[in-house]
Parts: sequence; C-alpha cells; structure tokens
Amino acid sequence: MAMAETTPSRGPHGKQGSPVSSRSGSPSRVSSKMKRHASAPQALETTLMESPSGVGSVIGSPLSDAAASLASSGWLRLKQNDLSGSMFLSTEALKQDSTLSPAWRCRAQANLLSGNLEAAIRDLSGALKVDPGSSRDWQLRASAKLGVGDMQGALADSSQSVALNSYKADAWSTRSLARIQLHDFKAAEADSTRAIDLDPRSAMYWGVRANARINMGDTLGALADGSQAVKLASGSSAVWNHRADMRLRSSDHLGAMRDATQAIRKNPRDLEGWCWRASAKISGGDFPGAVEDCSSAIKVDKACAWAWAIRGDARHRLGDWSGAIADFSESLCHDASQAWVWIARGRTRFQKGLYSEAAEDFAAALEGDPESEEAMHWLQKAQSQVLVKKAWTLPLIQLGGSMPVTLQALSKSSKGLERFDTKSSQSPSK
Repeated sequence: MAMAETTPSRGPHGKQGSPVSSRSGSPSRVSSKMKRHASAPQALETTLMESPSGVGSVIGSPLSDAAASLASSGWLRLKQNDLSGSMFLSTEALKQDSTLSPAWRCRAQANLLSGNLEAAIRDLSGALKVDPGSSRDWQLRASAKLGVGDMQGALADSSQSVALNSYKADAWSTRSLARIQLHDFKAAEADSTRAIDLDPRSAMYWGVRANARINMGDTLGALADGSQAVKLASGSSAVWNHRADMRLRSSDHLGAMRDATQAIRKNPRDLEGWCWRASAKISGGDFPGAVEDCSSAIKVDKACAWAWAIRGDARHRLGDWSGAIADFSESLCHDASQAWVWIARGRTRFQKGLYSEAAEDFAAALEGDPESEEAMHWLQKAQSQVLVKKAWTLPLIQLGGSMPVTLQALSKSSKGLERFDTKSSQSPSK
C-alpha cells in the first residue's frame, strides 16, 4: 500500500506534456478503489489493539459478567485472526450489555481488519458514547473516516485524540493525512513532524511528511523523507513505491523506475509496483514497456482500474486509439470517479472523429470535477464539431441560399479542431 494518499495536481505520470494528462487528476494519485482493493488506509495498519483492561473485570450482575466474558473471548479470537468469530462474540456481548465499551472496540477492530469501514465507524461511535475519553478510539475512528473519504470528520476526530493524548504519534499522523487531503499542507507537515519526533522509527510517519512536503513544492525534503522511510523499512514494497512516486514528481523517471523495480522484487503481486514502473516508463518514452508492465498488473488483478488506465495512456501514445479506448472503458467500469480517465477517453474519441461520444465523456468528467478547465475546454471543442457535422448533413432545402454562409461560419468557429492538439491542455507537474 502507498504510504499515504495525496491530492491530484499533476499529469498521469508526474510529467508535463502528457497527451492525455489532465488537470482533473492522474493515475498516479487516484482513489483506493482504482489503485487496488484496499481495506483501510495506511493509518489503520498498526499493531493489533490490545484487549482493554476493562474486559474480564466488570463488577456487577451475572449478566454483566457473562457479557464481559463474551467480549474477552472475542478479543482472543481477534488475536487469532478469526474475524468472523470475534464479531459474533462481541455482538453477543453487546446484546447482553450495550454499555460494554470493550465489546464495541472489539467488533470495531474486527470490522476495520475486514475492511468494513462504515460498520467500524458505527462501532467506534458506540464505544465513544460509553467512553468519550478514549484517545485511541477517536484516532481509530479518524482513520476509518479517512478510508471513507470523510476528511473533515477525520480531522475533527484526530484533533480530539491529540487533545486527549498529545503523545500519541499515530493521532498526529492521522491528522496530517486528513490535512493533506484538505490541502492544508503546512499544518500537515507540522503534524507529521510531531509524529516523527514521538516515534522516529516509523517509516509511515516519514512517508506522510514526504507527501506534505511534495505538495508544498519541497522536492528535496520529500525525497529525503522518502529515503529515510526506505532505510527504516527496506523490506517493504510500500516504501519503495512511495519513493518512486516522489521521484516521478521530481521528473526523475529513471530513479522512479529503479524504485518501482525494487518494489516488484519485494512483492511481484504488488499492483502499485507494476503501475508505478509503467508510469515511469511512459515518462521515459518506453510505451511498449509500459503496456507490458500494466498487463502484468492486470494478470494479478483484472479489476485494477489504475492499470487499465495507464495502459490506455500508453496505447494512445503508440497510436493504438481503439486499444486505448477499450482500456479506458475497462478502467471506468471498475472506477468511474476519475475525471482524467473520462477526459483521456474523450480526447481519444475526438481524434477518431467520434465527437458526440467525446462530448459525453467530457460532460461526465465535469460531473465528477466541475472545476476542470480542461474538461470544459474539450467539451466546447467537441460540441463545436458536432454542430459542424450536423450542418454538413442538413438537406439543401432546409438551409436554402444561406447554407454556404452557415457552413463557412461554423467552419471558422472550429478552425484547427480537426487535428488533436496536444499542446492545448498541458497539465502542470506535481
């Protein structure tokens, strides 16, 4: 898994001048659904929550004792990685005593590890209703909210966790992640620095600060942090992928390729390694190599929208427009939330003269990203070409004597649109 999510603000491969790059996003920073089937954000990849001391020490009625015993058994099952058994036992405990916070925590942890983030949020809310002073529960709920895209909620929860325990490094890191997504990079850097001060041996915290710094334009600082993460966890493919991302953003496609290759060696089934290397190869002009790497990722997981999207980009650059459209379409089947993929398919369709279909793609991109200037720019071009095409097919009797004037005016309004102008929508590097 990548060290942390960042905001999309560059072309598909971290390089300006991509034929299908977009201001609306990129295959290098996309939703977790596109990248792979991630069950939870990196902030949840922590050590297993220890069974709280409250379990097994409940003093009260025999009913409470029975509920506590069930919750304790649920924690034991959790440590044995029996998630379904743990959820069953904690649910039974809550049926007997809905105020037993350890049972809420146990089921929440099982849901987190199962990837059921919405259910985990509900369970953690139950635990916090009983025990609002638990810093860890606030931090875990913040992490789960990150996973479902509730950045404001994650910021609020992690801030509450920090307020309760300012020495909790993962709470500072979680808040940093939320602030990165909210584009508050300066504050994110400060939070991740605090996390590093508390636990300098955590590769993840260095990676989070690298993300904040790269978004602030501090390329050297980001690479230094990424390299520190590699030193601390060189056996993990995630840190190599993360530094490959940093290198691509600094236009070092050869360095990115080397790092992604290391990630693949650590874990040949790591989808991100193949996709990062494909992105680096595209930046270096090796389009056939990029197609090959994406095909390897697709063999590992046919539902990897990211791999289909990058392969579509590579095929577009090779002049295989039909193949590119097919790959972009497959990517959108698995994740329709990426505006840049809609734009990429629309521009490829535009090249093939499929102006109506292209206009539909650009309109879809605007639905996902109403602020996309590129999508609006190309939508207007496509609509103009649709008008020209319709005008030429109108019967002579409909236009009468004004037909030559009408066609001339329409032709002037769309002059130069017949060819695919790759210079008209360059995306800024990230």
